[in-house]
Amino acid sequence: MAQVTLPKEMPVLLQTLELGPDGSLILPETFRTALGLEGGGRCTVIQLDGIVLLLSRPLVSPEALEGMRQALSTAGVTLDDLLVGLADSRTQMLHERYGLPTAA
Repeated sequence: MAQVTLPKEMPVLLQTLELGPDGSLILPETFRTALGLEGGGRCTVIQLDGIVLLLSRPLVSPEALEGMRQALSTAGVTLDDLLVGLADSRTQMLHERYGLPTAA
């Protein structure tokens, strides 16, 4: 397994957004700038359980993603299997990277 070193100072943008009456969601300029998105550009949105991921570029190969889904399904790997421990890993990462205090 390859080890990747991530920068210790990584910007975290957090903002509560409101859906428009037609269900549209406008991504704030700070997010668009951080992701390098411009008007008329394309990005990829992935819904995973209760999480939405926004990738700043389209997937190169949706077929590869479908192939992975089929392989996991054939192997009997469920979404729950993939998500086990995710919340704990996120919390640990936030503490390590940003020095956030632990909840009391």
